[in-house]
Order: sequence, then structure tokens, then C-alpha cells
Amino acid sequence: MRVSISAGGQTPDLPFFVVDGHGFLIDLSKIAGELWDPTVASIDWSPVVVHGTPSEAGYVRLRNGTGRSFSDRALLTPYLKAWKAKKAELLDEPTGG
Repeated sequence: MRVSISAGGQTPDLPFFVVDGHGFLIDLSKIAGELWDPTVASIDWSPVVVHGTPSEAGYVRLRNGTGRSFSDRALLTPYLKAWKAKKAELLDEPTGG
């Protein structure tokens, strides 16, 4: 799974959120998650290879140019739920959890 959340562009307070190539503008201000806050410029999650072993990892880029990596996919859960809800809303389909 590839995830990208970016505060760049015309609406820095309304990030563009892409999961596996499908993206929407989503208000993340009401999500009780640990990754996104006003200091964040972007979050990326993707497949990686660590010492020859396939895995997944993420990176949080801050607006000041610094960043930090993370490897716990569970940290994405509240954001993925918001993305799924927005997708369901736009496509007029049930969220299904």
C-alpha cells in the first residue's frame, strides 16, 4: 500500500490525501491521530526493502525541513478511516468499516 498526505498546493490547511493512486482533499484537523499536525508538510508510506527483506515504512516531513521515519502502520489507521469515509461520501457508497 502506498499512502501520501501533502499540505502543499492551493489549500495547505486541507491536505491532499492519496492511497494507492486515488486522492482527495481531506480535512484532517478533526482526526485524533499522532502523525498530522500544523507543523507537518507531508507524510509518505510505501513498500521498502530492509536488509533484503520486504517491509513497509513511513516518513513524516516537517515544514521546517526536518523529518522522522516510522514503521508502525497502525499510526495510519485514523487517517485511512477518514480517507475511506471521504471516498464513500464522494462515490455514494457505504463505508463498510
